[in-house]
Parts: sequence; C-alpha cells; structure tokens
Amino acid sequence: VLKKIRQILDDSYEINTHRPAITASMGVAFFSDSGKNADEIFRLADMALHQAKAEGAGSLRFFNHAMQISAKIRADLESDLRVALVKNSFYLEYQPQVASNGRVVGVEALLRWQHPDKGLIAPAQFIGVAESSSLIIPLGRWILEQACLQIAQWSHDAALSSWTVAVNVSARQFQHEGFVDEVTEVLRLTHANPNRLELELTESILVSD
Repeated sequence: VLKKIRQILDDSYEINTHRPAITASMGVAFFSDSGKNADEIFRLADMALHQAKAEGAGSLRFFNHAMQISAKIRADLESDLRVALVKNSFYLEYQPQVASNGRVVGVEALLRWQHPDKGLIAPAQFIGVAESSSLIIPLGRWILEQACLQIAQWSHDAALSSWTVAVNVSARQFQHEGFVDEVTEVLRLTHANPNRLELELTESILVSD
C-alpha cells in the first residue's frame, strides 16, 4: 500500500505548464499498537509521522513504543523549560578565550540549567527542544541580557573592561524578524559596550541559506 502511494505521488503531472515534484513523509501505526481505538491509532501514526519528517522529505517510519517514551520525555522537558523560564532557573558560565601569548582576551557565555529535581541538565539535552518549540526566542533574549549586564559590570574594572563576551545565537533566533531590534534594545537597556559583544552563529544557519 505504501509503495502504491509513493508511486502515485511520483507520477509526473502538469499544472499551468509546470511539472511540480511531490514527496510524502509517512507515519504508520498498527491497530495492534492502539487497542483498536481510533483516536489512539491516529495519535500514534502522527507520532511516527513526526519522526519521519525529522529524517527528511520522503521518509517512512513505523510507530514503535520507544517513540512514545521519547515523545513523553520531550513533552516533559518542554514543560519544565517553560517553568524554568518563569522561575529563572538558568545561569551563565564564562569560558575564557585565550590569545596565543596566553593572555585572556574574552569569554564565551555558556548556558546552564539547574533543574530542581534532575540537577544540572546539559544544553545538548534541551537546546533542541527549545528551538523546536520556539522557547529559544525568550531564552535567547535572557542569555543576551545576562551577557550584556556582565559586559557593563566588567567595564568598571580596568583589568576586565577590554574583554569581549561571545554569545551563541541559534538559527531560529537569528531568523526571527525582531532579532536586530532586540539586540539593539538589550544593548541600550544594559548600557553594554557593543564593541565588547560577539554574536556567534551556529552552522545550522547555513542549512537554509
């Protein structure tokens, strides 16, 4: 059945002299997975479809219970992230950037999340969830504010006033329509020297453009 669907979609056709190409990502669930409950089987098939889309256009995935466990963990993490943003459970660590002569010339701001029950959660575990749920926008704003406040504070120390602070910017954050205005506003509110702020763009930005 799946092969027939793919073959039909692969067939060439014409719309207003154009010949578009169509690919379909497909998620499949069995009645045996759902106890023959209609709503449940559609939910499981949608879960498999989500996995298929993540693998790229034209992918096919069958539901398995590991997906359900993974989806539950991800949903819980997203919920905890929303609470953490409200309760301000994040903090920044600063990793020194050292010149060839051994002198510290700046730092990179590294995000840390101290979960009240799970302890310290590594960024690799939650940054992807923040990006896919759009929570990366307010989280990125918070990181930028804290880094700029640190720049402003160090400006009063002769030994530290020349240090730069590098902040990682995600693709989702960089492509947000209000990003430039947000950076400008944060610099204005914190009185941070913009010459001391570095925005580091991740490789994911190059994927789309």
